[in-house]
Parts: sequence; structure tokens; C-alpha cells
Amino acid sequence: CELEALALAILRRHCPEPAAPAGVEWWTLCLDESSEVAWHWDRDYTLESSGVNIHPMLGTVTYLSQGEEKHPQLSTWTLDVLSSVQRTGQDVLLPRQSAAGNAWCTVVPPRVGRHLAFDGRFLHGAFDAAPRSAVVTSERVTFLANVWVGHQPGNASPLPVELQSFSAQGPESLRSVEKALISPAPPREPKVVEADEELRSFKL
Repeated sequence: CELEALALAILRRHCPEPAAPAGVEWWTLCLDESSEVAWHWDRDYTLESSGVNIHPMLGTVTYLSQGEEKHPQLSTWTLDVLSSVQRTGQDVLLPRQSAAGNAWCTVVPPRVGRHLAFDGRFLHGAFDAAPRSAVVTSERVTFLANVWVGHQPGNASPLPVELQSFSAQGPESLRSVEKALISPAPPREPKVVEADEELRSFKL
């Protein structure tokens, strides 16, 4: 199907010659435009009881919607805050608690076809920096794909056979994304942000 083709295009774009068996764990997310996605790390959640955190090599977010000018949808935020390899049950502190005091942050506003790739160990979520109206006018639609190399998450499963049929007449948003993945994107510089008092630590 078109979504499987998009996942394969993402794998080939970011990991054309993997050093070990590689694959893509993917899913879609359709939320009200004002619904935030809380700060979190992606990992193999089936290993939570083992005391070990295993993260994907890369996390990616691809926008399939962007909302309206007066009602922009939430941006994706990533912070270079890593969880520990061992699940100790302790909080992971933001750099505010260290001598540096800053975290590298990337904020990517939605636009149809826009594609974000980031280190799979990074803390990330979807938020709006400014207050917004409670009026909901559209859905925020994203395609999420994690690239795994040398490890397959325990809860990953193949797409059901009845959904695997391919159609050449896929949505325009999917076709635009595939074109964007073929063309190299210009580099974007990260911004420096300081953690506020409400965002000091996160549970593993």
C-alpha cells in the first residue's frame, strides 16, 4: 500500500546501506489540531520489565496536513535529552540542572509533505508555543516511522494482508512526500532553548 511504500522510501533515504538487518516501525496519528502529544521517548516498550531501554536509530515525522492560516496545527519539538540505557526508575533531568543549562531544540511547524528526521534517542512531542482557541477546525494527520537497525521491537507486526494492496492513485500528500525524500533537503540549524520550571524532568 502507499503507506508501506512511504515507509520504505524513508528507510532508503536515511539508511541506504545498513550495517545490520534494518526495518521500519510505522503508524499514523490523527488528532484534533489542538491535541498535544506529551514529551516522550520512542523505544521497544516490550522490554520495559527487563530494565533496559532500546531506542530506534532514527525517529521521523511526516506531515500529511497543515491546518489553516488562522488555525495552524501543532509543531513537533525534539530535544537532545537522552534517556539512560538502564531503566533505574529515576527522573532524567533536563540540562537546566547541569552547568550548561541549555538543550538543543528543533521545532518543525506542519506543512503537507514536510519530513522531520531526528536521533531516535531524543525526547520529543507536539506542542504550541502560544495559547490557542479551543475551536477545533481540522485534524492533525502525521505519518510516524522509526528506523531500526539490528533490532526489531517486540510489538512490531506486518501489515495485514488485506491492507497490502497497492494503488498508484494515492493521496497527493503521500506523493509529494515521496518526491521530497528523493531530493536532498537544505540543512536547518537548531535553536537553543532553556527549560522552564515546569519542564525540568521526565519519567522514564
